[in-house]
Amino acid sequence: MGKGGGCVPSKKRAPLVASDDPPITAIEEKRPSTDGTTTTTTIATPSASGNLALTSSATTTIREKLKIFIVFYSMYGHVEGLAKRMKRGVDGIDGVEGFLFQVPETLSNEVLEQMKVPSKDDEIPVISAAELVAADGILFGFPTRYGLH
Repeated sequence: MGKGGGCVPSKKRAPLVASDDPPITAIEEKRPSTDGTTTTTTIATPSASGNLALTSSATTTIREKLKIFIVFYSMYGHVEGLAKRMKRGVDGIDGVEGFLFQVPETLSNEVLEQMKVPSKDDEIPVISAAELVAADGILFGFPTRYGLH
């Protein structure tokens, strides 16, 4: 082992910055509540004479819910069902709200008819790439195909 000076500073070493001002000692405690507000309490602050005075203050901050966009493409409804279940899970978290969006269809109506694709749910809006910036988080759901051909 060495002669010290490692993690614990030496008691003999002078402080790096000296000031004539009294030290400011304040302990703040922030407590979030379940109704979306935050209460801040200051326990001790220096007074004009240099003595510590007990004060407290309460601030109310209304937090906006986080917006999670669930963006999906579903041809036969399987991914749509998963997206709806994801939304239920997201909505179950305090302070978070999920929004369902579909991507624009790329196949023509003729191809969709030949593939016997059911009609899309008109209640779920279609989103563009420019609208994605309004989200705090994005979950994507797209089908994949497993097979040899």
